[in-house]
Amino acid sequence: MSAVARFLARWREPRKDIRDPEALRLLLAGGQTKSGTAVGWSTALQVSTVLGAARAIADDLAQCPWKVKRKRDDGGSEDATDHPVYPLLQVQPNEWQTAFELREQIALHVVLAGNAFVLVNRLGRRVDELLPLEPGWVSVKRGTGSQQWRFAYEVRFPGGGSEVLSAADVWHVRGLSWNGYLGLDAVRLAREAIGLAVATEEHGARLFGNGGRPSGLLTTEQQLAPERIDRLRDDWLKSYGGENSGRTAVLMGGLKFQPLTMDSDKAQLLETRRHQVEEICRAMGVFPTRLGFADKTSTYASAEQFFIAHARYTIAPWARRLDQSASVALLGNEPDVYAAHDLNGLMRGTAADRAQFYAAMVANGIMTRNEVRAKEDLNPLAGLDEPLTPLNMGGADPTSQSED
Repeated sequence: MSAVARFLARWREPRKDIRDPEALRLLLAGGQTKSGTAVGWSTALQVSTVLGAARAIADDLAQCPWKVKRKRDDGGSEDATDHPVYPLLQVQPNEWQTAFELREQIALHVVLAGNAFVLVNRLGRRVDELLPLEPGWVSVKRGTGSQQWRFAYEVRFPGGGSEVLSAADVWHVRGLSWNGYLGLDAVRLAREAIGLAVATEEHGARLFGNGGRPSGLLTTEQQLAPERIDRLRDDWLKSYGGENSGRTAVLMGGLKFQPLTMDSDKAQLLETRRHQVEEICRAMGVFPTRLGFADKTSTYASAEQFFIAHARYTIAPWARRLDQSASVALLGNEPDVYAAHDLNGLMRGTAADRAQFYAAMVANGIMTRNEVRAKEDLNPLAGLDEPLTPLNMGGADPTSQSED
């Protein structure tokens, strides 16, 4: 029995929904930050900016058509709809996921963990199934000596045990890499910025949870019994804490309130939180406008350009990374076949801009009218497949010229 067959047998056997302790350690790894918070994948996703940035990349990649293309003899290309990988990337990669869900999961893993792993189940040389693996389950094993550039993948099962798979059986998508064979953990690299965002959010939650008022001391010159002190503290929290914050306090019996901590406006809580949004977006390469964060200088027109810039400078590099990775791992034996994302939908401008662009392309004979209709998701019409030839660009017929 092959390693893949053994893995699939373990994969499909009934098991409890538990996590291997080593995988859990890898999942939560990230280390203590200077702000005092431990940052890992799970804690990072609880920060709305991290979750929003990861979703922005994953959703935008997953919604774009990802097709298998075949080169033509005339230099063009066409959809290779008859290729076995085509439906796996377009419709259903395995028995429980859609193509959108798998591609979204791959993008989420590689954006946050720096690595995404997919088991490639083949029937002979035909790719039959794509099974995603959690990054915390997989360890990359590098060879030694003359085999140092040969890799294997050790997969730890949630219920215990492991299986070693060859590089040909695992589709490994790497993010930004230092050593070339393992992607860098983005959450670990940006843990200080994320940790400060977590600490700031926790501070704000505690502040408003305690009534939105600075904590302080209730003092009196009287000698109070311990029972009286506990009752006084409970009565104070019940009357002026939580949802009762802002009520006017009436102190009797010589009691005085002395605040100890500074106000939230002195700590610049809102400014710090806004700054951390920009810091996290900068670390993850996402325009803040894509997450609904905008300063006072943003306008409707500039926001549109920000979205186009997001597609060009954020999504396009990730799409190229996935295209080349899939072409090598899934289509490596076929040089004339490759995978390609279609990002035209993300690059679209307004209706007026598209109409002007299409008019120029059709008038100059660069695009046919049916190609324009295809770009707008319209069905082709008879007689619109031939490009137009502008009169001022048409060559003169030499037979119509006089000998004189």
